[in-house]
Amino acid sequence: EPFATFNTPAARRLTTEAILPAIREHGAWVGETSVLVAGGRELPVSQLVIGHRDERGRITRYSAVMRDITRQVEARRQMQQQTATLLAVCQSIPSIVAVVGLDSRYRFVNDAFERWVGAPRERIVGRHVREVLGHADYERVEPWMRRGLAGEAVQFEREYKAPDQSRFFA
Repeated sequence: EPFATFNTPAARRLTTEAILPAIREHGAWVGETSVLVAGGRELPVSQLVIGHRDERGRITRYSAVMRDITRQVEARRQMQQQTATLLAVCQSIPSIVAVVGLDSRYRFVNDAFERWVGAPRERIVGRHVREVLGHADYERVEPWMRRGLAGEAVQFEREYKAPDQSRFFA
């Protein structure tokens, strides 16, 4: 059967579990899968599959448009590897690291930051800096944060005692 000669086992499962149900319901499916090419090599593809219906509304045939996405898949893999490496570095250094968004809410904190604050990142990420540091320390760092968030390279050092941990366990 021609379908089995170029579709991988994973693509055949995806066809049964997701693609055909989507075509029955919506008339088409768009997504990523892979196909087998010369020599049995697996090629990642972006794919559009369309179900063509007869006058009674029954699907009588399918059309597919595929585009080779090997470069995009490799770029994603490299980005995931870089992200994992950066995360490992951030987690292993003894310095506290925190990423704050334009809304002054924490987006990322490392293990050292968790230890310093005395709370797990689940209780820190998403909170406003003022909630975590307290009003007085927030007022001290806010001008630096504003400059950094505006794109300026800033550096400052300050001795801090750990914030009041009671705010995280209330």
